[in-house]
Amino acid sequence: MRNLHWRIAVAVVVWAAGCSDGGPADAGPPDVGPSAETCRVAVEHLTEQLVPGERCISVMRLSYETRQPLGVSISCGPLGAIDEDPAREQAQADTSFGAIPAAVVDAGAAFHVFYLSPIDFGGVSVVSATTGVTLFGGGIVWAGRGDITFPGTWLPAETLVPGCGTGPAPSGDEIVVSSEVGPNADRLREALDTAWSTSLSTAIEGHGEVHGAHAMVYPRTVGVFDPDDADWVVFFESGP
Repeated sequence: MRNLHWRIAVAVVVWAAGCSDGGPADAGPPDVGPSAETCRVAVEHLTEQLVPGERCISVMRLSYETRQPLGVSISCGPLGAIDEDPAREQAQADTSFGAIPAAVVDAGAAFHVFYLSPIDFGGVSVVSATTGVTLFGGGIVWAGRGDITFPGTWLPAETLVPGCGTGPAPSGDEIVVSSEVGPNADRLREALDTAWSTSLSTAIEGHGEVHGAHAMVYPRTVGVFDPDDADWVVFFESGP
């Protein structure tokens, strides 16, 4: 009986020590994700930007290294193809990058992408080939740091609530601007999945059919790639 009491006393001491050292009893409630109300508000705010009956392209920025959402811009317009020459003119006017000698980057049929390789200063621009809407522009600087030139404003990252998404992202293609950066299939998949896991995907699926997903690394610098300064720019196209 004395041995039994001793074993019980030891068990109580061990249990108490585990609790005081942050063991299971100190772990607190599990992370259950955002509430339904939080998701509803975020999705509703994003849905307001998606114009019914128009083709919309949602452009999300994420940190290259951590894939943390940084902001989103949604541009909509009626279907209407635009050719390379007018797309160049528009990109130049909106972003400062697009006119010759900017090179054409292969991005399939969805976008016109122009890359001005910097001697000192250059940049990249993206125009929707299906709506003619300018989507993105940013400077790329040799041994420096370029800045985003278009769009001028972004919806804040707070609208992109993780855990409010609809499931795995659709398969997508990488737009490779700089050979120093890509292609990188694993990181592409991670970027698309992270973007799709937010409230944006729920808003997009409520807008209509998803027509495509693309992602581009915006390096900001030329020469030695600096992942701390780079962004992923993810494009989701939806609507009629």
